Amino acid sequence: MARMTSSPTPTFERREASRSHLRSILVAWLFGAAWAALVSGAPMIRFSEEMGLKSHPFAWGLLAAMPYIATVFQFLGSYLAERGLRRKATFFIGLLIQRLTWLAIAALPWLIAPRSTAAILSVLGLVGLQAAGAAFGTPAWTSWMASVIPTRVRGRYFGLRTQLGMMTLIPTALVAGVLLNSVRTGMLRLPWPHGLTHWTWWSHPVHWTTLGLCSAFFAIASILGVLDVLMFWRVPDQRRSPGDGHRPPTLREIFGPPLRNVQFRRFLTYYFTFTIAVPGIGYYVWLYVLNGIGVGDVWAQAMFMGGGGLGAIVACGMWGKLIDRFGRKTVWRIAYVLPIVLPLLYGGLSPRWWALGFAVTILDGAFWNGVEQTNFNNLLHFSGGQNGAGSSSYQAIFALALALAGTLSGLLFGGIARLVENWHADLGGLHLTYFHAIFAAAVVIRLLTYLFLLPRVQDDGVQPVRAAVQYMLSGAYNRVWGMLTFPWRVISAAGARRPGGPDADPPDADPQA
Repeated sequence: MARMTSSPTPTFERREASRSHLRSILVAWLFGAAWAALVSGAPMIRFSEEMGLKSHPFAWGLLAAMPYIATVFQFLGSYLAERGLRRKATFFIGLLIQRLTWLAIAALPWLIAPRSTAAILSVLGLVGLQAAGAAFGTPAWTSWMASVIPTRVRGRYFGLRTQLGMMTLIPTALVAGVLLNSVRTGMLRLPWPHGLTHWTWWSHPVHWTTLGLCSAFFAIASILGVLDVLMFWRVPDQRRSPGDGHRPPTLREIFGPPLRNVQFRRFLTYYFTFTIAVPGIGYYVWLYVLNGIGVGDVWAQAMFMGGGGLGAIVACGMWGKLIDRFGRKTVWRIAYVLPIVLPLLYGGLSPRWWALGFAVTILDGAFWNGVEQTNFNNLLHFSGGQNGAGSSSYQAIFALALALAGTLSGLLFGGIARLVENWHADLGGLHLTYFHAIFAAAVVIRLLTYLFLLPRVQDDGVQPVRAAVQYMLSGAYNRVWGMLTFPWRVISAAGARRPGGPDADPPDADPQA
C-alpha cells in the first residue's frame, strides 16, 4: 500500500519538472528572436555598407557564404558531443561564443578604419566566427531537443515557439528600422529628463552615425542572445554519462549510421541541391529593395521582418498540425511550391508598386516557415531514432552538406553579380538589372530540384497531398468564418442573458434552484 500511495508523487513531480523545462525553452526564444532581429536585416546591411562592402558586389555573396563555410565546425561539435556524451556543455560553449562575438563586431568601427581592406576582412571573419560557434553547438542542441521534446507534439510545440518568438522579433525589428532611418535622415531625437526632480521630458537631438547605432544594436543583441542561451541552464540532459560502463563510440560508429541510411541520403541530396539556390540571393534581395527600388529602412524592416513574421505567426500552427497529422513529405510538397517563384515575385517589385512587397513577404514567411519546420522535424526524426552513437551526427552531416551548398550558393551568385554587374534592360516597363539575372537563375535551379529530386525523398506514414490541402482549406474557412461571426456571437450571447431573453431566468424562479 505504501508503494502504491507514494508512487504518484514522483511521477507528478517529474511531469511538472518536464513542463517547466518546456516552458523555459519557449521563453528563451523570446530573447533569441530579439537577438536575431538586431543582427540581421537592415542593421546588418547598413553596417556592412559603411564598413566597405557597398562597392564590392562579390563581397555580398561571400558574406552570405561565410556562415555556411563555418558549419564545418558542426563535425567537431558532433564528435565531441558523442565522445563525451555532454551535449549540454557543447551547446553552451558554442552558442556563447556565437552571441559574445557580436560584442567584437560592435567594436569594429572604433578599432579599424571603415572602408578599408582590413575592415572588410574583419567583418567577414567575425561573421564567420560567430557562425562557427553556432555550428559547434547546434548538433548537440538538436539531439538534446530530440530527447526533451515529446515526439507526438514536436510539430505543434515548435510552431508555438515560432509564434512566441515573433512577439519580440517584429517589434524589435520595427524599432530598429525607425531608429536607423532617423539616424540616416538626421532626424533622431530621443526623450531626455529635464531634471532630477521633474517628470517633464523634452526632445533632445542625438547626433549618431549609422555605424554607431548599428554597433549599439549589436551590443544589445549580444546581451539578449546570452540570456537566450542561459535559459537552457535548468533543462536536463538525460543521456547516459561516460561512467555508465560504455566505451566511447568511434568515428565510424558516429558518422556511419547517417551515411548508410538511404532515406537520409535522399533527403540530403534534395536539400543540398535546393539550398544552392537559396542563401546566396538573400543579401541581393535586401539590396534590391533598399537600393534598387529605394524602399527606406523602416519600410524594409516592416516588410521583411514584420511581413515575414506575420506570415510565420499565421501559418506556423497550421504547419505543425499538418506535420503531425499528414507527414513530413506531404508538407514538403506543399510548402516548397511558393519558394520556387519567390525570387521572381521580389524581382517584379518596382518603385511604383513596392508596397506589394508586403504581400510577397507575408507569403514568404508563411511558406518558408513550413519548409523550416519540416526540415527541422526531419532532423529530429533521425536524431531521435537513436539514443546512442550517431544521433547528433545526422545534424552534423546535414550541416556539412548545407555548408557546401551555402558556400557554392554564395560564390555562384556572387560570381553572377560580378559577371553581369553593369547589365541592364527594359521589359514591359520594368527596368532589369543584375539583380533580376540572379533571381532568374535561382528560380531555374529550385524548379528543377523540386521536379526531379523531391519525388525520391521517402517518409513513412505519409498521407495524400489532396487530403492535407482539404484540411488546410477547411481550417482556413473555419478561422475566417469564426472571425467574421465573432461580433454576432457576442451580441447574441449578451442578448440571450438580458432580462426577458430566451435564456433568462423566469421572474419567479429561485436563482439557487
